[in-house]
Amino acid sequence: AILTFEVVETKTGRSQGGCTYRVQLPAEYRTPPKTAEEAEVRRRSRVTPTSPQPTPIKIPPLQVHSTSPLTLDLRWIAKP
Repeated sequence: AILTFEVVETKTGRSQGGCTYRVQLPAEYRTPPKTAEEAEVRRRSRVTPTSPQPTPIKIPPLQVHSTSPLTLDLRWIAKP
């Protein structure tokens, strides 16, 4: 699975940039890293920065869950 994050200035709807994060490890990482440097390389390979979107982004109204108002539940975010 891949998570995509976009940082948006709410007043203008302009993207400031973002990143994609690969949740699953690639198949070649079947063993734990042997050094801290190897672990850092693996972490960096999972995150890819992205450029700002050229057009304004519409931000949907905030929906607060009644029983857990401080939790961001990504299962309920609408897919594009």
